[in-house]
Amino acid sequence: MKTTPTIPLAELERLFQICDDTKKAVAYNKHAGQWSWVDRDETDNPEAHHGGFDTALEAMQDAAAPYLEGDEDGDETAEADPLSWEDNSIQFPRLIAEADMAGAFTPKALEDMAESMSLEREQVLELIGRASDEFDAIKAALP
Repeated sequence: MKTTPTIPLAELERLFQICDDTKKAVAYNKHAGQWSWVDRDETDNPEAHHGGFDTALEAMQDAAAPYLEGDEDGDETAEADPLSWEDNSIQFPRLIAEADMAGAFTPKALEDMAESMSLEREQVLELIGRASDEFDAIKAALP
């Protein structure tokens, strides 16, 4: 009986985030009984699919591998995570965009922020929009 690999939830979430941010789709082919991944803009091209994986986890790990810092053997030549945690120019607009998508900017929150920042409500909304646009541009520029 084949055992299912286990990884920490944080690592699984990181793989999901990398696949989402880099526009990778992971899918199961029930006819072949295997998992594959593909760039979302190439889903109609059968030759663009990277397949033959026994688990979704293996497919996600393969799709995310170029974006991870080093591999399991300690090879630091791999490309760095494009959404580097340490890069404030990425994480600050990301935080604002994610907060906006999560509904954090309620009318009361916008009112309080505008007052505390000495801005008009519309200016706060403009900043939120600019941050969201910036993060969209960052994601669009990913390989």
